[in-house]
Amino acid sequence: MISDTVFALSTAPGKAGIAVIRVSGPKSFSVLKMLVETLPEQRVATVRNLKYQNEHLDQAIVICFEKGSSFTGEEMVEYHLHGGQAVISGIFEVFTTIGKLRMAKPGEFTRRALENGKLDLLKVEGLSYLINAETKLQKKQSLKLMSGHLSAKTIEWKSTLIKALSLAEVMIDFSEEDVPSNTVSEISIIIQGLLLTLTEALIGYNSAEIIRNGFEVAIIGKPNVGKSSLLNYLAGSEKAIVSDIPGTTRDILELRLDINGLPVYFYDMAGIRKSSDPIELLGIDLAKKKAEQCALRIFLMNPEDSRS
Repeated sequence: MISDTVFALSTAPGKAGIAVIRVSGPKSFSVLKMLVETLPEQRVATVRNLKYQNEHLDQAIVICFEKGSSFTGEEMVEYHLHGGQAVISGIFEVFTTIGKLRMAKPGEFTRRALENGKLDLLKVEGLSYLINAETKLQKKQSLKLMSGHLSAKTIEWKSTLIKALSLAEVMIDFSEEDVPSNTVSEISIIIQGLLLTLTEALIGYNSAEIIRNGFEVAIIGKPNVGKSSLLNYLAGSEKAIVSDIPGTTRDILELRLDINGLPVYFYDMAGIRKSSDPIELLGIDLAKKKAEQCALRIFLMNPEDSRS
């Protein structure tokens, strides 16, 4: 079944120097022919004046991708336009009213790439992580996932399992006289090796999760032990209110830092103590729950507390 042709703004919305619009589907080239005198050479960035009838829409860089060589695997055209809202709206109007194209749904270009075999699920996941990467380590991890490194491993694991299953089926289908005596041992060696490999992979996955989602640190202690002061020191600014009045901090304050490429989240919370104030008690309850969820807890004390 031939899919319809869709378009979407690939750059962030708003005023900018350049805006990139992608069109994917069987009508991509025919719509472009309505706007330019000649089609550009395939996969060559070419300057073209975009016109419809007597209206000059914009001067843009246009790139055409034939079926099978684009991100989605379909015919695709990229328009690198000037990033003014009037230019973008004008092109969109031509696409919808004249070209009868429709706006792509969120993630539809990636879904088409998956359906057409240009990406697998792991590469799709890597692409999502790369778009959202904020640190150097997150970017490195995402690019590794997109490269197919893990995909190749899963294929290898599948092949190993199939080999073990094949040996087991041989034992079921044939009599003991026809099966080598060491078949059970061979299956055991294969499975033990696979279990060791998967265990190592799971350890790496846990480390990857920390890189992807960040490392959480709770700053806890009694009121007025310097929790907010520590947060401000780490932030290098007055992020939290510092006061001699106990119970000033009620909500959880978050500070995100990039430490050698690792996103680290510090949380300043209500001081832990007995209280009759129902609002402060809510803050203390939140603090306890958040502290339990964090990977690391920094417990601050007053000097006199350490001597008691």
